[in-house]
This record gives sequence, C-alpha cells and structure tokens, in this order.
Amino acid sequence: MDDARLFREVIGRHYTGAGVYRVTVPRPPFGASCFMVESKGVYQLSVGEGALLSVSCTHVGSGGVEIYDGVCDASGAMVGEKKAIYKANPQTMGLWLMGAGFAKGVVVRCLGGVLDTPVYLTLSWMEL
Repeated sequence: MDDARLFREVIGRHYTGAGVYRVTVPRPPFGASCFMVESKGVYQLSVGEGALLSVSCTHVGSGGVEIYDGVCDASGAMVGEKKAIYKANPQTMGLWLMGAGFAKGVVVRCLGGVLDTPVYLTLSWMEL
C-alpha cells in the first residue's frame, strides 16, 4: 500500500497566499498517473517528458486555470521557457481529452477569484 501513497510537498507560497506544491505520484503499474486539485495554488505535477491525457472539472469555483509545459520554482514562478497547454478563465465544468505532449513537465496554476472557492480538477498524464 505504501507505493500507492500520494506525496504533496509544500515548496513555497505564491504571492496570492496560495500554496506552491510539488506533487509526486508513484507511477502506476497500469494506466496513467492522476491527481485532484482541490485548492488554489501552483502545482508541479511532473518533471520531464510525457503527455497530458485529460483535464476534468467537477466544480468551477472562482478564478481561472492555466496548465503549462514547464517547471516552476518555490515561489510559483516559471523557470525558463514555458508553453501554454490549457487556459480557462473562468473555468467551466466538463471533461477535456487532451493528448498534449510535454517536454519539460506539467505546471497547473489555479489562481484568481476568491481564495476559499477553489476549482476542483482531476488531471491524468503519462510520463516517458
């Protein structure tokens, strides 16, 4: 059971007061890695190459969502070049099948709006 644990490390604070997180999800034996965003913040979900498979929103909350191919530092700022994969402001409910490749990693930014009213997203991706 220890291999199935999710590790979310707080690595800093964004200027909005939202957290900056580095998320480590053990590679599953079958299928894609998956993570649910339940609070405002900046999330580094993966580092390296892979593909973002889907983005599912079950609660729109307030503010927007941006997903980048890139890497962030402890302040939530993007390091080096970044490429936008997905942007929604305001976010809408639904499921988006992406199939979007990434070269550097996946950074999810859920910011803006009311801090106590987060967007709920479930993301799935596969790493090379």
